[in-house]
Amino acid sequence: MTSLLSVHVLPPRDWFGRAWSWWTVELRAMMPGSLRHRPDGHTHSDCWLRVAPDGLTLGLVRKGRLSIQSLEATPQPRSVMTIDAQGSLRLDPALVFETTLTFPRQAEANLRQIVGNHLGLLIPMDPAELAFDLVVLKRDPVAQTLLVAAAVTKRATLDRARKAAAQAGFSPTAAVIDRGGEIDGRFDLMRHERRPSSATGGRFWLRALEAAILLLVLATAGVQFYRMDTGQTQVASRIAQLRTEAATVMQLQRKAQQLAESAAALRARRDAASPLQILAAMTRLLPDDTWVSFVHVQDRTVEMVGNSRHAASLIGLFEQAAGFQAPRFLSPVTTNPDGSEHFDLAVTIRSPPP
Repeated sequence: MTSLLSVHVLPPRDWFGRAWSWWTVELRAMMPGSLRHRPDGHTHSDCWLRVAPDGLTLGLVRKGRLSIQSLEATPQPRSVMTIDAQGSLRLDPALVFETTLTFPRQAEANLRQIVGNHLGLLIPMDPAELAFDLVVLKRDPVAQTLLVAAAVTKRATLDRARKAAAQAGFSPTAAVIDRGGEIDGRFDLMRHERRPSSATGGRFWLRALEAAILLLVLATAGVQFYRMDTGQTQVASRIAQLRTEAATVMQLQRKAQQLAESAAALRARRDAASPLQILAAMTRLLPDDTWVSFVHVQDRTVEMVGNSRHAASLIGLFEQAAGFQAPRFLSPVTTNPDGSEHFDLAVTIRSPPP
């Protein structure tokens, strides 16, 4: 009977070759970059992946020699490649939309956001599906404008290219435009893209730093709230004390005002002439053909009602008198049946009558 199981024993030299290949490809890829060595001498000064509508082309410089191969025509799995480097994506111009835009100089502070909004109006696609970069071509100081060049591509194109690059064994750090072998270094369509990274430790420390900052903010806020609460208690106590002092001051002010008013009234009474003095002065001043039937004294105003043969002459008498001033009739002078004149006269006391 023929056995279906056959065992093929490799010579020791073949076992050593396979072990060395496993070390250089698999095990070394899992080691940190600082501990990796390249005993095989396959160092690469440049590597790139050209992205065109007809496919992807990988370019390698190995020991000073350029090696170009089509990834889609001859795909190679990651375990066979020995690149393990960083390179760039070179985009065919047919995959990039380019335009120039003019904006006011004031837009430079938020230029990327403004350009993104304009591109969303020019290209009938969701802005989240686009990746773009821009460069300021000219700043016009006279017109106060900016001339901006923008390059746009689909984010799906970049994702497909980065996936292919990862399979080829390198991580692209830039995406430039390849114009027939000439690289347009003005644009980097991955400049603001989130690049794939395996730095789990970096993310951990970033999260730890964010948590520490959050705890610091919360602690600072707690201290501030405690200080505010303590300060509010002290302020409330001080306000209550000031209110008590203010009430005392207001009470003293009212008493002082009352005393001032009483003193003013006493001075007014002291300075005012007595009714007898006023009557005596009026008796000496009025002529014999004049008699008074009513006298009213208020403050420094004296009102008198009476009859006189010549009422108009009373104005002159009081104007010339030393103790009176501003004589005036409060109502028109009327004539009585006996020929005398009825008057209502008011005068102001200048000073206490003599």
